[in-house]
Amino acid sequence: RSGNHLLNLINDILDVSRIEADKLTLSLRPFELGGLLEDITDIVSLHARRKGLALCAEIAEGLPQVVVGDEKRLRQVLLNLLNNAVKFTDQGTIAFRVGTDHGRFRFEVQDTGIGIPEGQLAEIFSPFKQLTKHVQSEEGTGLGLAIVKRLVDMMDGRVEVESEPGQGSCFRVTVLLPESDEAPERSAEELPSGYKGRRRTILVVDDKVENRSVLLGTLEPIGFRVLEATDGEEGLASIRTERPDLVFLDLVMPRIDGFDAVRAIRSNPDLDGIRVVAISASVAETIRSECLRIGFDDFLPKPFRQADLLESIRRLIGVEWVTRTRQAEPTEAAQEASPPSLERIDDLIAIVATGNIRSIVAAAERLGEDPATSSFAERVIGLAQEFQINRLTDFLNHARSGTLPAGERPDEP
Repeated sequence: RSGNHLLNLINDILDVSRIEADKLTLSLRPFELGGLLEDITDIVSLHARRKGLALCAEIAEGLPQVVVGDEKRLRQVLLNLLNNAVKFTDQGTIAFRVGTDHGRFRFEVQDTGIGIPEGQLAEIFSPFKQLTKHVQSEEGTGLGLAIVKRLVDMMDGRVEVESEPGQGSCFRVTVLLPESDEAPERSAEELPSGYKGRRRTILVVDDKVENRSVLLGTLEPIGFRVLEATDGEEGLASIRTERPDLVFLDLVMPRIDGFDAVRAIRSNPDLDGIRVVAISASVAETIRSECLRIGFDDFLPKPFRQADLLESIRRLIGVEWVTRTRQAEPTEAAQEASPPSLERIDDLIAIVATGNIRSIVAAAERLGEDPATSSFAERVIGLAQEFQINRLTDFLNHARSGTLPAGERPDEP
């Protein structure tokens, strides 16, 4: 996430340059508005909670499911506004409201932060302009609002701001997003939840525990047996004894690095057939080419994109993914399902509070052994495997109080 944040800062500068040179164009296509709003809310909620703030999302009912627009640029606009609200608010709430206004969509971000002096309101949309004096935060490039204004102008929309120092600010963005009957290109609706056949073993060799935990947390919930090694020497020993189906091997490590380790693997006839993927924060083409030349089967840059990771696994060891479908029609058994007892729900809430995805999935799978609660368990597993901890917590709290909203109840689609 930190790597992606840094990349976004660099892209902000490039975007301003492209806009000023009239080189930036919008890519208009159908996308799911609800999915976009959920993603944005989840991202900003975590940031807000770290500062002790409450993010209140108020999404109007009856909004179109699929609209036409530039999803990437709309996401950029809304995240800039929401992140600014969190950054400049020390206590209180952030309100994120979405509705329609005379056929156009209205997005509103209101905070209880430091506010903007009237004399600076005219400058906030200028590049590299940051509020001064009363602002404690020095992070950012000062480009966020400049990009917001230019992108919204390109969408034939408008941006308005009201602010009072010491009381907070309210930004409103109004844009036209026509409703569409066409299915979004990336709305395959199917998410990997496992794979067919025998259980496969994957070895992760990396001296950084954080990097190993990312792969561990991604691969174990979908059924892989994941082993860990802290350097090349330990990794080679594990390869000889465990014979993993696939190895993710970091390039820079103490004692034996990734380059020497893969040479040792390829020179040993007993280890023939083991697939090895190089993982590195260095994305130079020369590094990638050298990795493939000396015997790596693939190269993945850090930070990992889950889609790239899963595609590499599928291609190298030939697994066939088992998928679960969002909004699938309920089976006859699911229609008769009901939430578990309050005691079982409390147990799940306690496990979710730890943030341990593997423990959550394991507890839900035990719950799913009872046909009466299998649908409920599937919902818990689905949210856990998507790392939607906030939504999962809300789901369990609603279930405990008997106030599950429509569409979340186990006996409804």
